Amino acid sequence: MQHLGVRRGDTLIEVVISLAILASVITIATSGSLNAWRASRLAGERTKATGLAQRQADALKAYKKSKLWAAFKSEVGGSSFYMSFDTANPAAGWVRQSGALTTETPFEQKITPDCPAGVTYCNFTVSVKWQSSVRPNVGDASDEVTLFVRLGDLN
Repeated sequence: MQHLGVRRGDTLIEVVISLAILASVITIATSGSLNAWRASRLAGERTKATGLAQRQADALKAYKKSKLWAAFKSEVGGSSFYMSFDTANPAAGWVRQSGALTTETPFEQKITPDCPAGVTYCNFTVSVKWQSSVRPNVGDASDEVTLFVRLGDLN
Protein backbone atom coordinates (compact mmCIF):
# COMPACT_ATOMS: atom_id res chain seq x y z
CA MET A 1 0.00 0.00 0.00
CA GLN A 2 1.25 3.39 -0.89
CA HIS A 3 0.94 6.45 1.28
CA LEU A 4 -0.30 9.45 -0.56
CA GLY A 5 1.36 12.82 0.10
CA VAL A 6 4.58 11.38 1.61
CA ARG A 7 7.64 11.89 -0.58
CA ARG A 8 11.18 10.83 0.08
CA GLY A 9 13.98 13.39 -0.42
CA ASP A 10 16.08 16.03 1.24
CA THR A 11 14.54 18.51 3.57
CA LEU A 12 15.30 22.19 3.31
CA ILE A 13 17.41 22.06 6.48
CA GLU A 14 19.58 19.27 5.03
CA VAL A 15 20.16 21.26 1.85
CA VAL A 16 21.07 24.43 3.80
CA ILE A 17 23.52 22.49 6.01
CA SER A 18 25.11 20.87 2.95
CA LEU A 19 25.54 24.25 1.27
CA ALA A 20 27.07 25.72 4.46
CA ILE A 21 29.58 22.85 4.65
CA LEU A 22 30.42 23.25 0.95
CA ALA A 23 30.90 27.01 1.37
CA SER A 24 33.23 26.43 4.34
CA VAL A 25 35.34 23.92 2.41
CA ILE A 26 35.61 26.28 -0.58
CA THR A 27 36.59 29.19 1.69
CA ILE A 28 39.29 27.17 3.46
CA ALA A 29 40.66 25.85 0.16
CA THR A 30 40.74 29.32 -1.39
CA SER A 31 42.41 30.81 1.67
CA GLY A 32 45.04 28.06 1.69
CA SER A 33 45.75 28.53 -2.00
CA LEU A 34 46.08 32.30 -1.58
CA ASN A 35 48.48 31.89 1.35
CA ALA A 36 50.58 29.41 -0.64
CA TRP A 37 50.70 31.84 -3.58
CA ARG A 38 51.78 34.70 -1.30
CA ALA A 39 54.49 32.57 0.31
CA SER A 40 55.75 31.54 -3.11
CA ARG A 41 55.90 35.15 -4.35
CA LEU A 42 57.63 36.33 -1.17
CA ALA A 43 60.17 33.51 -1.48
CA GLY A 44 60.79 34.56 -5.08
CA GLU A 45 61.37 38.17 -4.05
CA ARG A 46 63.72 37.08 -1.25
CA THR A 47 65.63 34.80 -3.65
CA LYS A 48 66.08 37.65 -6.14
CA ALA A 49 67.21 40.01 -3.35
CA THR A 50 69.70 37.43 -2.09
CA GLY A 51 71.09 37.04 -5.60
CA LEU A 52 71.47 40.81 -5.98
CA ALA A 53 73.23 41.06 -2.61
CA GLN A 54 75.57 38.21 -3.53
CA ARG A 55 76.33 39.92 -6.84
CA GLN A 56 77.24 43.14 -5.03
CA ALA A 57 79.46 41.19 -2.60
CA ASP A 58 81.20 39.37 -5.47
CA ALA A 59 81.68 42.64 -7.34
CA LEU A 60 83.21 44.21 -4.23
CA LYS A 61 85.65 41.29 -3.94
CA ALA A 62 86.59 41.56 -7.62
CA TYR A 63 87.08 45.32 -7.24
CA LYS A 64 89.34 44.77 -4.25
CA LYS A 65 91.49 42.30 -6.22
CA SER A 66 92.04 44.92 -8.94
CA LYS A 67 93.51 47.45 -6.48
CA LEU A 68 96.34 47.76 -4.01
CA TRP A 69 95.06 47.64 -0.43
CA ALA A 70 95.76 51.31 0.40
CA ALA A 71 93.98 52.54 -2.75
CA PHE A 72 91.04 50.18 -2.19
CA LYS A 73 90.62 51.19 1.46
CA SER A 74 90.73 54.91 0.67
CA GLU A 75 88.17 54.54 -2.13
CA VAL A 76 85.63 52.44 -0.24
CA GLY A 77 86.17 53.67 3.32
CA GLY A 78 83.74 56.56 3.17
CA SER A 79 79.99 56.62 2.71
CA SER A 80 77.61 54.01 1.31
CA PHE A 81 77.97 52.96 -2.30
CA TYR A 82 77.17 50.22 -4.80
CA MET A 83 79.13 48.40 -7.46
CA SER A 84 78.26 48.56 -11.16
CA PHE A 85 79.91 46.99 -14.16
CA ASP A 86 81.34 49.47 -16.63
CA THR A 87 79.67 48.32 -19.84
CA ALA A 88 81.16 51.26 -21.78
CA ASN A 89 84.65 50.07 -20.83
CA PRO A 90 84.48 46.34 -19.97
CA ALA A 91 88.23 46.25 -19.35
CA ALA A 92 87.66 48.54 -16.37
CA GLY A 93 85.41 45.91 -14.79
CA TRP A 94 83.54 46.85 -11.63
CA VAL A 95 83.43 50.47 -10.50
CA ARG A 96 82.30 52.07 -7.24
CA GLN A 97 79.23 54.35 -7.46
CA SER A 98 78.02 56.66 -4.70
CA GLY A 99 74.64 56.12 -3.05
CA ALA A 100 72.31 53.19 -3.60
CA LEU A 101 71.44 51.26 -6.75
CA THR A 102 67.72 51.41 -7.49
CA THR A 103 67.52 50.37 -11.15
CA GLU A 104 66.31 46.87 -10.19
CA THR A 105 62.81 48.02 -9.17
CA PRO A 106 61.70 47.62 -6.38
CA PHE A 107 65.11 46.56 -4.99
CA GLU A 108 67.55 49.06 -3.44
CA GLN A 109 71.13 47.76 -3.25
CA LYS A 110 73.71 49.35 -0.98
CA ILE A 111 77.13 48.58 0.49
CA THR A 112 77.97 50.25 3.80
CA PRO A 113 81.66 50.20 4.74
CA ASP A 114 83.26 50.09 8.17
CA CYS A 115 87.03 50.54 7.82
CA PRO A 116 88.56 51.12 11.26
CA ALA A 117 91.74 53.19 11.33
CA GLY A 118 94.97 51.34 11.93
CA VAL A 119 93.77 47.88 10.83
CA THR A 120 94.27 45.97 7.61
CA TYR A 121 90.66 44.99 6.99
CA CYS A 122 87.27 46.53 6.28
CA ASN A 123 83.83 45.19 7.18
CA PHE A 124 81.05 45.71 4.67
CA THR A 125 77.30 45.36 5.07
CA VAL A 126 75.72 44.53 1.73
CA SER A 127 71.99 45.14 1.93
CA VAL A 128 69.09 44.84 -0.47
CA LYS A 129 65.78 46.37 0.62
CA TRP A 130 62.44 46.27 -1.13
CA GLN A 131 58.75 46.88 -0.56
CA SER A 132 57.08 43.55 -1.16
CA SER A 133 54.37 43.45 -3.80
CA VAL A 134 52.78 40.60 -1.84
CA ARG A 135 52.41 42.64 1.35
CA PRO A 136 51.70 46.17 0.10
CA ASN A 137 49.76 47.26 3.19
CA VAL A 138 52.51 47.06 5.79
CA GLY A 139 53.14 50.80 5.89
CA ASP A 140 56.76 51.92 5.76
CA ALA A 141 58.15 48.50 6.64
CA SER A 142 60.24 46.85 3.98
CA ASP A 143 61.89 43.50 3.55
CA GLU A 144 65.67 43.29 3.64
CA VAL A 145 68.45 40.82 2.90
CA THR A 146 71.83 41.55 4.47
CA LEU A 147 75.25 39.99 3.85
CA PHE A 148 78.37 40.74 5.84
CA VAL A 149 81.73 40.75 4.08
CA ARG A 150 85.19 41.25 5.59
CA LEU A 151 88.01 42.07 3.19
CA GLY A 152 91.60 42.59 4.21
CA ASP A 153 95.03 43.31 2.86
CA LEU A 154 95.82 39.60 2.59
CA ASN A 155 92.63 38.32 0.93
